[in-house]
Amino acid sequence: MENPDKPPRAEAKLKNLDEDQLQVLWDLRYKDSGKINKTLRAITLSRFYTWLRLKREWEEDAAIADQAKNEWLQERPDATAEDLMRVGQLKFTAQSIKRGDDKAFVRLMRAITAREKAATDREKAADARLTKVEAGLDALYQEIQGNAAALKAYHAMKEALKQ
Repeated sequence: MENPDKPPRAEAKLKNLDEDQLQVLWDLRYKDSGKINKTLRAITLSRFYTWLRLKREWEEDAAIADQAKNEWLQERPDATAEDLMRVGQLKFTAQSIKRGDDKAFVRLMRAITAREKAATDREKAADARLTKVEAGLDALYQEIQGNAAALKAYHAMKEALKQ
């Protein structure tokens, strides 16, 4: 008696294809000449179908993520591009995890961490640049004491720096 929990062997599934589908497989393997297409071996097909399955899953996940972004935008017309990207990425990752692709979550977390680090680095660089400019203005202030026109220009620069 056959075990119902055991999936059928791969070739058993192929043997049950209709004639048109069998012909397509034959043509891929043997082309028109009847000679074996050496570039199309079983391992090639196995890798191809693995890739094709992943490609289709990613396309489906991307479509679901796009739909989530559109729904988010309809509910929140003032949403930023970053908000939409975050919603789409979370939905895409949720779909991947639901499918059992835990690596997608790890990749997402790495991408988020890298993006946050880049933003922090940009802020630190901007703060350092601002600190240097303020230090320069402070030194300039010491030099222009008593010069009304220079002090007026100094205060204008200081105001511009605040904005």
